[in-house]
Amino acid sequence: MAYKRYIKRNGKIYGPYYQHSVKKDGKVVSKYIKKSGVTEDENNKKLKKKIIIFIVLGLLGILMALAFLNFNLTGNVSLEIEDNYISGEPIQGNVKLNLAYGEFIPTNSKVIINNSGDVNEYLLSEFISASLISDGDFYAEDREISGAGEGYGAVGKKDIYPEVEFTLKISDTINNVKGLTGKVIEEIDEETEEVAVVEEDVKEKDDKNEKINDGENKKGDEKNGENKKEAEEVAVVEEDVKEKDDKNEKINDGENKKGDEKNGENKKEAGEVDVVEEDVKEDVVSEIVGTVSIDKPYTYTLKKRQTAEVVGSEQDIDFEINGNVVTITTDYFETSLGHGDDYLTDDILELNLDLTNLGLVAKEGELSFSLVYDEEELVFVSKVISVEGVSEPEKETKVIDDLNVSFPEIIQTNISKQNTTGELINNSLVGVNISVNTIQLGAIVGKPVKWKKNVKSVVEINNISLELPREATNITAYKIVNEIREEVNAVEKTADIGVTISSFGMSESQEASETREVTLEDNSTEFEVE
Repeated sequence: MAYKRYIKRNGKIYGPYYQHSVKKDGKVVSKYIKKSGVTEDENNKKLKKKIIIFIVLGLLGILMALAFLNFNLTGNVSLEIEDNYISGEPIQGNVKLNLAYGEFIPTNSKVIINNSGDVNEYLLSEFISASLISDGDFYAEDREISGAGEGYGAVGKKDIYPEVEFTLKISDTINNVKGLTGKVIEEIDEETEEVAVVEEDVKEKDDKNEKINDGENKKGDEKNGENKKEAEEVAVVEEDVKEKDDKNEKINDGENKKGDEKNGENKKEAGEVDVVEEDVKEDVVSEIVGTVSIDKPYTYTLKKRQTAEVVGSEQDIDFEINGNVVTITTDYFETSLGHGDDYLTDDILELNLDLTNLGLVAKEGELSFSLVYDEEELVFVSKVISVEGVSEPEKETKVIDDLNVSFPEIIQTNISKQNTTGELINNSLVGVNISVNTIQLGAIVGKPVKWKKNVKSVVEINNISLELPREATNITAYKIVNEIREEVNAVEKTADIGVTISSFGMSESQEASETREVTLEDNSTEFEVE
């Protein structure tokens, strides 16, 4: 026996769980069947439904792919003509050719029209105005054509992202501490030694002068002159020694004062010694020439105490320093015009090819249009045409010389029923040659026969009566003057028994109900009734 079971946990009910009792080894055991009450048949049905859905989706995908491929072949061309025609009716309409901006079709491409087996070839230039011709590289989307020359199409455009050149200035600030160089120290020592030597020379000369002044006065004026000169030199030397002592004191104390020419040189040397007490900041500058584009930013990592700035660029660029990283970017781009895959846009150039003047006659079957260049089919489109009516060739059935007789006496346009002896009533013409021709157009099943009557005379005639079929409707009459048709009034009458101008010449008496008669109330040498 099968039964359902529910489990309640934490306030939630789970189930149902289907079980059935089985007796095994003398004991009743509950056996789990399945979690739901769905039967195996129902599971099979669901599986079948899934398979069917999968197949349907697959077919739809295939159809969409085929439609996409077909769009590539015919999506840019449409055949705008009627579906139904009357037998013998000319085809009127046009082919609309859509070219994307960037496509360029040669002027000497072949236009091939297949009208149910009747194939005609034309040049594309026969359908499109010469004002639309331009020069360019031939290109048709998804087609293999090449070359350049005259063709039809609008230029497309593409964006180019060139590299922009710039100059980046890097400044490096260096703190230098300069001390006494060996050269400076040596020079100072040499100067000190020179001072000491001078002092010794001065002492010796002083002692010598004292001896000369105290003990020896034997020399003459010449010797005394020399002594005076030496004394003057000693005085000068003493001054130099004093100045050098002062200079040495200034060097040790770090003071800079101007003296004579030699003191100035010593001061310059001492100035180098003064640098011991201060830092000198020196900027080392370098320039880097780099390039950047929209998709290729430029980066540079600065070292410690380095700074950067842009000092020159061909176009606008963006400069940013984040931490020690310099980043340079640009949005600059250029637009190029031309034909080809890279130049395609969503804009469309519409070309209309008029078929009206080609003299194509509607035929039962398929009418196709294709555009071919260098054996490559660029576009193709077709349409099935239905033709109504008897498939009988259109022809003009003429009743030749319906009335082409010269009447030597009289033609009466209306004779009363009682007057059968030929008595003249009115409107008599003598020696007139009148020609009446009937033209019947192609017959169509279920539709009235189209016909046309043409009446010609060598002289003007008026109020002429014509006998027409009883079924004739929508009657229109024209007089023709200098090949210009002008509509005239046509009065319908009931045909009396008598003589009328008919398709059979002088008619015999007949019942009026069998014919329809119209009178053309105007003067002319030629009439046309249809």
